[in-house]
Amino acid sequence: MEQFFSDTGSVVHALACEEWAAVLLADTAAIVRRAEQIHGLSPLAAAALGRTLTMGTLMGVQLKDERERLGLDIRGEGPIGGIHVVAYPGGNVRGYVDCPEVELPLKPNGKLDVGGAIGEGTLTVTREREGRPPYQGKIALQTGEIAEDFAAYFAISQQQPSLVALGVSVSREAGVLAAGGVLIQPFPGCPDDVIERLEGLGPRLSRPGRLFAERSPMQVLEDLFPGDYRILATQNPCYACPCSKESMERALRLLGREELGRLIEEDGQAELTCHYCGRRYVFDEGALRALMQD
Repeated sequence: MEQFFSDTGSVVHALACEEWAAVLLADTAAIVRRAEQIHGLSPLAAAALGRTLTMGTLMGVQLKDERERLGLDIRGEGPIGGIHVVAYPGGNVRGYVDCPEVELPLKPNGKLDVGGAIGEGTLTVTREREGRPPYQGKIALQTGEIAEDFAAYFAISQQQPSLVALGVSVSREAGVLAAGGVLIQPFPGCPDDVIERLEGLGPRLSRPGRLFAERSPMQVLEDLFPGDYRILATQNPCYACPCSKESMERALRLLGREELGRLIEEDGQAELTCHYCGRRYVFDEGALRALMQD
């Protein structure tokens, strides 16, 4: 998969609480900054897309098959429209929002109003693998704040209780300052005292954007579970888009001969732009006629 820049995120996968819980921690500042650069995001849009990209990274690193991918789609009635993220094995992600320049007043607590930007709607997770029908889970949004919505998705669609924390620290002047997330999932049969201990972590994870501005994922892990964890893996995902001229040709073929003919008559060419990375692909009249012959 093509990588657009050298900076990468950082993910730590571990077992904690005497190995009764799986823990994933991700520093995604570089990923969210790249999305901000590509799409020209407002602070509010950067927070909304950044949280979803972070969740995509946390879910993507759990994919075992290189042919798999996850689609995370949040569609609400608010002014941001939809949020669209694709996650790949290893945690690489790409994404965009329908309205990247959305602005709203801050909430009374001084935080960005991500829930207000999204509004009421649905969260859909689609799991795809080559050669197999896609599997899709959909729930109604709980708050629109994204972390709570994914926690509800895990509980409702996967019957998996989960502690989810997602955050982006962003300023109007400097852009994205920090971003990160935590996903903690107890295993079946987890003792009640461990469940209580995990639930008690909630207040400490209330501002994950700031948390990862001050510490690395490894340091956060030690802070949450001092001496009571075992690291399984570390990974370095990035913002990456696998679009290509061949994939755009396939999209043009789907238009059919009549629509391709109209493009030749009216414009003499076709120009397609990838929603995820902004790359432009131009097909001149000769290329369009060749597609018509195919």
